[in-house]
Amino acid sequence: MFDVSHLVNEISHGKTTSLLVDGKSCTLSSGKIKTDANGCQAQLNALKVRIDCRKKDDYFIFSATLKNTGRKDLRIGDITLFTHRDKPGASSKAERNVFAFNDTLCSENFVEKAKAQGGKHTSTPLCLVYELATGKCFFSAQRTFDKNYVRYSMQFAPKSGLLQAMDCTIPVGDHVLAPNHEVTTDQVCIDLHNKMSPHDALNRWADMINRLYHPAIPDFAPAGFLCGWLISTKAEKTDSQIRRVMAAAGTLKKLGAEYIWTSIDNLPDGMPGNWLQSNRKNFRKGVPAFLKEIIQAGFKPGLWIAPFLITEGSKDFPKVHDFLLKDKNGNPESRFRWYWGPLDEHGLLPKAYTLDSDAQEAHDYIANVLETYTKWGVRYYMCDFITCGLHKENNPSTSFCLESYRKFLRGMSKHVSPDTFILSATGTSITDIGAFQSSRIGMDYGEARQLEPTFPSYPANYIINGSFGSSGAPNKNAIQNLAMWGFAHNRFFQCNSNVMTVDKPIPMNEAIIAASLFGISPSPVFFQDDIERMSPERLALLKKVLPRCKGMPVASDLFSKTDIDTDFLRIFHIQINKKWGSWTICAVFNLNDSTRKVELNAELLGLHPKREYWMYDFWDECYMGTFTEKRTVEIPAVSCKVFRFAEKLEHPWILSTDFHVRQGEAELDNVTWDERKMVLSGTARRAAGEKGVIFVVSPDNWMERHFNRGMLVAKSALDHSLIIKLPISFKSDTQKWKIEFSPCNQPVHDEIWEH
Repeated sequence: MFDVSHLVNEISHGKTTSLLVDGKSCTLSSGKIKTDANGCQAQLNALKVRIDCRKKDDYFIFSATLKNTGRKDLRIGDITLFTHRDKPGASSKAERNVFAFNDTLCSENFVEKAKAQGGKHTSTPLCLVYELATGKCFFSAQRTFDKNYVRYSMQFAPKSGLLQAMDCTIPVGDHVLAPNHEVTTDQVCIDLHNKMSPHDALNRWADMINRLYHPAIPDFAPAGFLCGWLISTKAEKTDSQIRRVMAAAGTLKKLGAEYIWTSIDNLPDGMPGNWLQSNRKNFRKGVPAFLKEIIQAGFKPGLWIAPFLITEGSKDFPKVHDFLLKDKNGNPESRFRWYWGPLDEHGLLPKAYTLDSDAQEAHDYIANVLETYTKWGVRYYMCDFITCGLHKENNPSTSFCLESYRKFLRGMSKHVSPDTFILSATGTSITDIGAFQSSRIGMDYGEARQLEPTFPSYPANYIINGSFGSSGAPNKNAIQNLAMWGFAHNRFFQCNSNVMTVDKPIPMNEAIIAASLFGISPSPVFFQDDIERMSPERLALLKKVLPRCKGMPVASDLFSKTDIDTDFLRIFHIQINKKWGSWTICAVFNLNDSTRKVELNAELLGLHPKREYWMYDFWDECYMGTFTEKRTVEIPAVSCKVFRFAEKLEHPWILSTDFHVRQGEAELDNVTWDERKMVLSGTARRAAGEKGVIFVVSPDNWMERHFNRGMLVAKSALDHSLIIKLPISFKSDTQKWKIEFSPCNQPVHDEIWEH
């Protein structure tokens, strides 16, 4: 891989840094460079530049400090902290892959071959290049996230894959540096390890960032209901919809669906700036009174908020007029028109404006909104349109780049109660660490829309048989981003895949894809179906992802399979460890229009290649025999398979359950095999009134002692294993169970298949 020692030496001696000063490109090497033990500095006319360098925890860490020593303002442009390339004459036969992470919810996050795309790649705010054959990895990334963001641009030779140029750049727009003022960039690090798995490189860095910022991430993932989008308020008012949901929630609430979130319906005319007003068409008692009703029913209320947005004509618009973002002429700047509200004389919707994050009045204004909402009982926020608060070049921030923007976002948590959960949606970025408990990692997934002409799905609620980001399930985007953002979960924030909608007429295969996505992942989840009226078998899918589990699955093939544009397959696995046992869940997504054969191998799934594992297909409820080393499976078109692997034992043990996609993690508190008494027993946890099945697997030298006692026992022709159905009916939220066995002295094998 690249010569990291050489690169570090070049940076610390000022040989790789350049920047724009008053529109002209300058390099540190063009000035007189002084070096010391902690870096170097150079004087470029009126600008003094210092590069600070140090080593910590096997990372090389550096930043740049700029000081204006002259008498006039200096206009500072983009700063290139380092450039790098393969040594002249170098050769590489190893295939290199690039982790192209662009910190976006759109389809711009993927792993691809270095030679692809003409060898040109970008990544923000990290850079990871991996050699498959040698296992070597180059990793560099932003280390602090207070003022800037870091962008990496790479150019590889399209034929050889050699690195021709890698630039690590801090875009600063057009920053004005006043005389005798100085600014220091955020830190950038380079990992000094050169041989590690790419997953380890990402996780090691993310752990370091987590220790640095200590973001407040809850130990639980919220689940609940999204009201007001599926059914138009012209058909049924929002308060009526919510009352029906609360009355029908039943088991879902007991399993952890405790939040009621409504979006925009509380605002008169749906307009930001009417934050503290009540839309009495949708909430006839007023919003504060209805939120109290939600709390009294045992739920936690949530609201949509766009903290930077204000619409012209809203109640608060005159109040905030003086601290809106201005254009270069000093006038409030509107960037777009809002989607709701009264039309003006020209038939146009109201203009949307943006609070200036540099203005203390803007902080005070949003603080008052949040503190009032807290008194009303709001405990969940979906923060939307947050990048509207970013300054543009024609209205630059008076603080350095993104500093005020991030302070604004991180400051919101000071004005809500400690038990409030804040989610970021459009505009999510890992660089905003500390601002949100959870962040979206994909486009609008699973969201239905009202039958309104303003939505592209009109006249439908939902798009099926394909992906559409605003009103349907963009499965490729959601699954790929689950793979790409996995390192961030519980380190930067909880990764959030959004909403689960599965009722008919959504095809069952698409409903199962959604249930698999939320079942294997620890994402918070909100349900949007009309649960009072939905089909029972689709309601059962919602229960299979509750309660929420914690661990993040690993995208097993992320760094080895790069042709997902034409052949979208993605394999995830997660090892589940309980005090009573461990097993591995594997999900395989095939979003192609035809069946795919996929080879699963032990190394890919983190299994021991020489051991035997019982293998079970969750959705087909099918025992698949034993797995050793590798196996090829068929995955139908546009579908998902979820497999469970448990190490084969010489006595009866758990094969699966039909309660939860993770098959035992959430619903089996303990399981015990008493060898002396020959009893398999345990305690299951669910909600009173629920019914389901625990599947037990056993070698056929054991027999259920009571000649099945209502349990169906099947013997598999694959390997003679016994598959036992144990029905569970919960009279309370916990249920003890047991199966008593006896040795089977005369096992019958092949001869039974002859009669």
